[in-house]
Amino acid sequence: MEPRGQRRKSGNMEGGGSNRPLLSSNTHSPSNSYGGEPSPQAGEGDKRAATATWARKIASKPHNMLIFFTMANVLLYLDRGAIASAGVNGSLDTRTCVPVNLCGLEVSNGTCYALPNSPPETKCTMQGSPRHGFQGDFDLNGAQDGWLQSMFLVGLLVASPCFAFAAKTKDNIRLCGLGLVLWSVAVLCCGFTFDFWSLALCRTFVGIGEAALITIVPNFIDTCAPPTQKTKWLAVFCVAIPSGTALGYAYGGLVAYLLHWRFAFFIEGAMMMPLMAFAFLV
Repeated sequence: MEPRGQRRKSGNMEGGGSNRPLLSSNTHSPSNSYGGEPSPQAGEGDKRAATATWARKIASKPHNMLIFFTMANVLLYLDRGAIASAGVNGSLDTRTCVPVNLCGLEVSNGTCYALPNSPPETKCTMQGSPRHGFQGDFDLNGAQDGWLQSMFLVGLLVASPCFAFAAKTKDNIRLCGLGLVLWSVAVLCCGFTFDFWSLALCRTFVGIGEAALITIVPNFIDTCAPPTQKTKWLAVFCVAIPSGTALGYAYGGLVAYLLHWRFAFFIEGAMMMPLMAFAFLV
C-alpha cells in the first residue's frame, strides 16, 4: 500500500505535472498563497486585503500568469521600438536652403536669404526638418545615438546572472515585481534626462529591470505549462517581441508628434504600474 504521505502529495500547478511551486522557492498551496478566503481580521471594509486575495486567485492559474508576463513583455519591447522611432530618436537639423528661382541664393549660419544684388523677385525657402527628438535636443552624433540604442544591453548582461541566482532562493514573482519597478523608474527618468550621459545611465537601468523577466519566464513555462503546450506558451510569450517593437515605432512617432518625445517615456512608465502592483499583490 502506498504511504499516506505520498498519496496526499500533489503539485500545486494546473497542468504542469510538477511538484515545484509556481514561481516561488517556497512550498505554497492554492489555499494560502494563490487563492483562499480573506482572513477574518481583514473585515469587509479592508479593500487592500480583498484586492490582494483577488490577485492571488488570478495568479493561482498558470495561464493567467502567462498573460501577465506577455503583457509586461509587450511593454518592454514597446520601449525598444519607441526609442528607435523617428519621433523619439529624432535627428539633427536637416533643413536646407532651396531657391524658388535659380539665382540669388546665399546661406549663412543656417539662414537662407537672397543676395543683395539679386532681382527683387528672388525668393528662398527652407526645406527639411529642424532638430527634434533626443538626438536633436542633446546634439548627438551618430556614434552617441548608436550607443543609446544598445546601452540597455549592458544592464541586461550584468543583471541577468544576478536575477537567475536569486531566483533559486527568492520568490520569483517578487523578483519580477522588483525588476518591473526598476524598469518603470528608469523609463520615467529617461523623460527627465538632459544630456547623453544621463540618458545612457537611465537606459542601462532599463536593461537591469528587463533582466528579471527574461530570467524568470523560461523557468515558469518549463514548470507550469502542460507538457504538450510548452512550445505554444513560449510562442505566445515571444510574439510580444515583434509586435511590441512594431507598436513602439508607431507609438513613439505619434506621442512625439502630439506631445513631446519625453512623454513617450512617461506614458510607458505609467502603463507598467498596474502590472507592477499585481506582482506585489500575489
